[in-house]
Amino acid sequence: MRAVGIIGFSEAGKTSVVEDLIKHLRERGYRVHTAKHSVHEINPDKDTERHFAMGAEKVVGVDPKLFHILQMKGDLWRELMGCDFAVLEGFKKMKGFLKVLVAQKEEDLKLVDDYTFLVTGNEELKVKAEKLGAVFIKDSEKLYARIESCAFRRLPETNCKRCGRQKCSQLAREIFEGKAKDHECAYLTDKVALEVDGKSITLSPFVQDVVDKTVRGLVGTLKNGQGKEIKLELRQV
Repeated sequence: MRAVGIIGFSEAGKTSVVEDLIKHLRERGYRVHTAKHSVHEINPDKDTERHFAMGAEKVVGVDPKLFHILQMKGDLWRELMGCDFAVLEGFKKMKGFLKVLVAQKEEDLKLVDDYTFLVTGNEELKVKAEKLGAVFIKDSEKLYARIESCAFRRLPETNCKRCGRQKCSQLAREIFEGKAKDHECAYLTDKVALEVDGKSITLSPFVQDVVDKTVRGLVGTLKNGQGKEIKLELRQV
């Protein structure tokens, strides 16, 4: 699953970019999941909220056209799995994936960080955006094509240096520039991936091998326990 974040301040035009990007990707046959960050509490309809308030872990509201799913906030990336592209609107502080800044004023450029490789919006900001290391693209179709070709799987931000770079963001920059591939990230090709409270933990090859053999040995004794990929979650209750 490749990821791209569309960031910017309120009224900058993020939602329009997200809408057009979804359309662009869907027309090319990609499965797209999205997430939108809100600074305000999201209010479902009255009855659905009452179910949730009484302790239901998940509530599915059903109207004539859609499901409305309400559940406690958990691992965003797990919820987005199962698609080709995850498109995020907002999430300015989140890192590890390609970010596109929609900028209309010079002050908007302060949102550029080490994963913000693309800027769009007010063309008068082109020179200043490029001085910050971003590529400015005004034309919408060219922007979406660049996102399609340059987006990559989310990097873990552990800066483990196993890819030969000092920081994950350095590998990200090289992927965006076409000088590297995301499979060079050892975490993405490890046979055991560990996350604790949403944070990626790097395991040595020896520990990975021990965990892999132990889990497969235990799960393999269960009915339907044989498989190429096994996912195990441990929750504190």
